[in-house]
Amino acid sequence: MEEDRNWFVGVDWATEAHRVRVSDAHGRKIGERSFPHGGAGLAEMADWILDLTGAAPEKIHVAIEVPHGPVVESLMGRGFRVHAINPKQLDRFRDRFSPAGAKDDSRDAEVLADALRTDPHAFRRLAPIDPGVVEHKWELFLELLRWSEGGSCRHDSILRYFGDEAETLTGCGRCDECQRLDEPDAHDAHDAAEAEEIVRKALSGVARVRGRFGLRAAVNLVRGMKDDRLLRSGLDRTTTFGVLKDRSEMWLLRLYQRLVTAGWVGFRGEDRPVVELTAAGRDVMTGQRPPRVLLPREVRRGPAGASRGSRVARAPEPDGPWGEAEEALFQALRARRHELASAARVPAYVIAHDRTLRDLARLRPRSADALGDVYGLGAAKIARSGKAFLEVIARFA
Repeated sequence: MEEDRNWFVGVDWATEAHRVRVSDAHGRKIGERSFPHGGAGLAEMADWILDLTGAAPEKIHVAIEVPHGPVVESLMGRGFRVHAINPKQLDRFRDRFSPAGAKDDSRDAEVLADALRTDPHAFRRLAPIDPGVVEHKWELFLELLRWSEGGSCRHDSILRYFGDEAETLTGCGRCDECQRLDEPDAHDAHDAAEAEEIVRKALSGVARVRGRFGLRAAVNLVRGMKDDRLLRSGLDRTTTFGVLKDRSEMWLLRLYQRLVTAGWVGFRGEDRPVVELTAAGRDVMTGQRPPRVLLPREVRRGPAGASRGSRVARAPEPDGPWGEAEEALFQALRARRHELASAARVPAYVIAHDRTLRDLARLRPRSADALGDVYGLGAAKIARSGKAFLEVIARFA
């Protein structure tokens, strides 16, 4: 019966437009058109094929070289049977129509449709993939990365791998990574508070990107590097631009890898994955959850003639007394900073760095003018937060 016969479609995929040919079960050309790449063009292509054949989608077999991407997804979403072929195999079929095997969009669409009709064994039928299965396998892969990369609790990695998250995943305190996290020099010359601040700055870079760009754009953002994507989107004018400008590109990529394996940074999209914060990552960035992860170690370049592996020392903080009174004031200043950050909906480091708070605790300035002598406090920060910090200091006078 006429309605039981199959139809064969060849799609020559391209970045800007797709050439489509429709043939019947005998190889006769029924129609041929080009469609622009994009949501509207792909929808129009599917409608055209259905109107031209008058057949149900499951009776229409589509041949294409690329086994993934928007074209494949849109066709499978409409119910077509999509088949992929290796480009090298397609070259052999192309010789049937052109001895030179020259590339031609119209000819390639014809070759795809005809080859699927005569040699279906050379194609691979594409099956819809359950997003839940993909997500589960991705999570298992991340857990293997967590185990091999290190930097976070191995006990938590095992629990997540086997799907046992009944316990709160905040570190066991007994594995080698947890013990390293508790060592005084765990973060390579950074104290714990500074390490937390660095992690939150890195996460803020991902939050600013907001699922628009990939990991490299987030690195360029926090490093303050020239990037056309950042310029076009105005991200070069945000407070996050350059917040980690003293770190190398390689070090930041390694840090972001650890943040991915920690479950705080995720990806979405297929052809061009973009980064985004996970719910847990947002909690870490806003201070609702501790960032228990080891910072990567980096060998920085020293002066000319310095031996390989030597480190350039960080600028020492000003000397001064530090006892119980200073610690109590420091913690009170941190609490006030948290309140200010929550009210402004910004990370805590945007209000003031921990080093700034330690200087405040040591120097105890009593006026706005005296705040100008404190590390990290410029006119803008003094105008925005100076009064609040002076009020805290006054309570400890």
